Amino acid sequence: MKIGITSTGRDLTARVDQRFGRCQYFLILDDNSNDFMVLPNKSAAATGGAGIQAAQTLAKNNVEVLITLDLTRFKHYPPQG
Repeated sequence: MKIGITSTGRDLTARVDQRFGRCQYFLILDDNSNDFMVLPNKSAAATGGAGIQAAQTLAKNNVEVLITLDLTRFKHYPPQG
């Protein structure tokens, strides 16, 4: 099973990023092989739809479980530019 973790860094000692759609990186762990890979979150700087794009990235990498801290729609509503 693949597990996706929102991360502030590129290794297993990095902190879990509090944001999902705008996290810096995704750590993808494979619990069958104990391997992991790091993906930069290309949607972090998106002007809109960052969460959807992040979810698509994880889906394309066959992630089945997500570990993150915040899945809110907007940090501030209405969005501030």
